[in-house]
Amino acid sequence: MEFPKFKFEPSTSELTLKPSVVAQGVALRYRQQQATSPWQVLSAERVSKEARARVVGRGEEPKAQAVLAEHHLQFGQYRGHTFRWLLENDVGYACSIIASHEKERASGDTSQTPLMSNKDALASYARLFPPMVTAIARRRMREGSLNVRGLDSTLVGFGQHAHKTYKSLYEAKDRESRTYVQWLRKAKVSAGSKVHALQAYVLAREAEKAAAPPAQAPPAATGTASMDPAGPSDADLLAAAMEVDSPTTGRPPPSCTGRPPPSCTGRYPPLCPGHGSGSA
Repeated sequence: MEFPKFKFEPSTSELTLKPSVVAQGVALRYRQQQATSPWQVLSAERVSKEARARVVGRGEEPKAQAVLAEHHLQFGQYRGHTFRWLLENDVGYACSIIASHEKERASGDTSQTPLMSNKDALASYARLFPPMVTAIARRRMREGSLNVRGLDSTLVGFGQHAHKTYKSLYEAKDRESRTYVQWLRKAKVSAGSKVHALQAYVLAREAEKAAAPPAQAPPAATGTASMDPAGPSDADLLAAAMEVDSPTTGRPPPSCTGRPPPSCTGRYPPLCPGHGSGSA
């Protein structure tokens, strides 16, 4: 069986990052015996050959995914355990290893040592499962080794916005979504939580926006008034909002028929035909 039995946080679709009790025991024994337990790192070919033999020995077809699941780790505190075991017992450790490894590969490290090949295989196996893809992306984003847009399609996964993606929530125009995003910018949240990951995305998008070069405004048409380069003030926006929200009174707009607007009275130069320069 090549599919790991993932553990999730209660009532969420978020993988549990903490090590299991079994994994904690393995890590403790590793630390206690590290100095007295020599370990021979196997070649990628031998690791794969032994994994295949275990699959066949169970009477299963040696498909690529099944063989990857049986690969043994060649490094760290869980060396000797299978990739599937790792994803079932310590997702946080797996994400840390894979995020660091992918950062090395992205920086140009193309070496094919047994350890690097073993980590390549682990990353390939983990990325077969969408929850792991999301967990790895979050880890890399927190470490600054992944562009924030790599999380655009991640589902929020909690609360009233659970069905939305990070991108759709951040770019939403409705008042409820905008209020929530504004709250996220300054909220104090628990590190490693889902809301923390969403907050990191929002802040990264804000930083991305701030770093973008300003858009060039098109040249003003001849004979038109130039716009204020600073844009509308808060007072202007408030006044506009009040104007939009206020109910209509039913009065017709001022015109040059009937009672003239102030611009057509004697207090100003006559602008409208039919009104005298000095008449009210």
